[in-house]
Amino acid sequence: MTPNEKSEFLVQEQIYNCIDNFDCFRFNAGAGAGKTYALIESIKYLLKNNAQALQKNNQKITCVTYTNVAVEEIKKRLGKSEVVDVSTIHERLWELIKPYQKELLQCHKEKIEVELESIKGDLGNKSDDKFKVFANLSHDERIAFIKFAFETKDVFYRIQNAKSGPFKKAYAEVADEIKPGSLDAMLKNFSNFKSTVRYIYKEARYLDCLKKINNGTNSYVTYDHRFNNDRLASMMFSHDTLLEYCLTLVERYPILCRIIIDRSPYFFIDEYQDADEKVIKLVKSLDNYKATQSKRWMVGYFGDVAQNIYDKGVGSKIYTIHPEVIDINKEYNRRSHRQIIDIINLIRNDKILQKPIFGHRASGDIQLHHSSIYNSTDEKVKATNQFLEGFKTDLPEKAKIHCLVLTNKLMAQLNGFGDIYNCFANADSIFHEDLKTQLLSNELEKLNPVILQIYKFLELYQLINSPSTTYENLFGSLANGVTFGDAKKIVCDLKAINSGDLNEFIDKISQLLEKENKNKALDCCISHTLNIERRLLTNFNDIKALIILKLTELMLRAGELTDEEADTARGKVDTVLSIPLTQWISWKKFIDEVHDSDIIYHTYHGTKGEEYENVAIIMEHSFGGTYKGRDKLKNYFNHLQLEDQDKKQKLEDSKYEGDFENTKNLIYVACSRAIKNLRILYLDDISSIQKGIEKVFTNPIEFKIGDKK
Repeated sequence: MTPNEKSEFLVQEQIYNCIDNFDCFRFNAGAGAGKTYALIESIKYLLKNNAQALQKNNQKITCVTYTNVAVEEIKKRLGKSEVVDVSTIHERLWELIKPYQKELLQCHKEKIEVELESIKGDLGNKSDDKFKVFANLSHDERIAFIKFAFETKDVFYRIQNAKSGPFKKAYAEVADEIKPGSLDAMLKNFSNFKSTVRYIYKEARYLDCLKKINNGTNSYVTYDHRFNNDRLASMMFSHDTLLEYCLTLVERYPILCRIIIDRSPYFFIDEYQDADEKVIKLVKSLDNYKATQSKRWMVGYFGDVAQNIYDKGVGSKIYTIHPEVIDINKEYNRRSHRQIIDIINLIRNDKILQKPIFGHRASGDIQLHHSSIYNSTDEKVKATNQFLEGFKTDLPEKAKIHCLVLTNKLMAQLNGFGDIYNCFANADSIFHEDLKTQLLSNELEKLNPVILQIYKFLELYQLINSPSTTYENLFGSLANGVTFGDAKKIVCDLKAINSGDLNEFIDKISQLLEKENKNKALDCCISHTLNIERRLLTNFNDIKALIILKLTELMLRAGELTDEEADTARGKVDTVLSIPLTQWISWKKFIDEVHDSDIIYHTYHGTKGEEYENVAIIMEHSFGGTYKGRDKLKNYFNHLQLEDQDKKQKLEDSKYEGDFENTKNLIYVACSRAIKNLRILYLDDISSIQKGIEKVFTNPIEFKIGDKK
């Protein structure tokens, strides 16, 4: 064992001492330090010394982390154990609180009451363009319109996605005797009309839900991990509300703290910097209870505040939310060569000053190239591709290059599915910050439901075009009772499908369903591969009609479009369906993490936790086209070249400090992925920030089309 490895072991022993003494601790380890290894070893230490006692007392070691991928990695490295629960934070918290339905119902009831007040305020807001026509009606006129809205509920849902003309015509055909006098005024802007009616229906659902909670009909509330939005009237809530309810319960009911502590005396949180503030506040409540009741319990945080790159992550705020813990810092880096470590130390510039644990690893190579002549996205893609080809010439044959870009938009274009990204970036029902999850997540359950449905169509397309596909792949366990003849016919029919785009493929599947409506084998295939049952299509002409409806709901956010915009927006759905299947397959390969090329493209955010021998990073002044991302990197490097007094003064502004820290962390995460070789291409004029860039990257090299590097 080398001296460095001996020192590293002493750091691990500090963790063991905290575990033995039930002292809460925070293990801070920079990129490549072996954080997950330290976590696994800590749990193994507990299993070796305390497993029997834990089993005897029916207690568990709890380990929570940020993603399902991280959960599986920890389980794989730890091995199977009956006394260790490894899960995502949300999964574990739901398991803890779901038995307490009486208390959860009270939280749910209070949230609905708050939402009702908000709806009431919006519907009565005379200055809000969306609701002002309704808000300015007299009391009796409001009552009459509400009555009419419910009498024509079937009309509304039948034509809610129609264009302006057909929408208004449908209401014109309603019997005159039930039309309120305010109808014409309300219909003048049909988008605002729809917003108002939806709020009226929503208010009624909430009121009905409250009534059912009060009379005992609604007695169970549940967490639905599949959706990012609450469905409160259906007694379901989503991720953020789960954290809200959990924190409320532990603060309101100390007995719950006792139950959690008694069940899990050892509580480990992986990637603590990414946890929501409410999670840390919840854990602090447990620690407070432990102190007042002299309980034997501890929490071990494993992470690194310099790798907090998500908006909802607690980051350095953990020091003020939960300060009463022992800080254990690890200075060794097991991943990178010394040259890479020196650079990332300059970037993070804090108390974690890493050094290589293996002294002989000192062959790293770092270069920053810059150019200011590329303006359009196409020009930047061309420059990026040439830059990467130059990088390849310095590497062994078939060596992989992992290229990190700032935006999902550029990443999608480089990966060959730029049109797909652009389409869904224009979807009104997906917020820009949710695109990473709903369109680009490698965890299928996090994809938007209709996008996941498209994924399943692509999976079927690949199956019927693969020579290695088996009957089990197509029919699964549902094939019991299906004759070989029926199955063979369906396989032949499917393989005969020849499609150029998604629209054509879905259309031909729909036609086949109509043609073979009595073939049980086809029903089994569609149910197994697409997770669609024929009986669910009774309200639609075919599968294609179902997909178009779901895509329309995704692409259009009702109530926020003018008549003209609504008429034009229907083209968004046609655009999605007309994208060539070749591009969709490129998207699916990205989701499946299938890499056919020697150059693999990622976003900075998408590589967290990964490591690569050769890394290329594309930098620009701005992070996307939003106001929030404008001059993001430029401002960071400009700060580095300021005088110390100016830096200090600017950092006194909390917003400025937050933006600076976020950008610094993002650059740190990107650069620290590299094991040995790091190339950076800055695609903007750096003349005004060159001194700041040189604080980290020495000797920037000008890059031009035609350069070898």
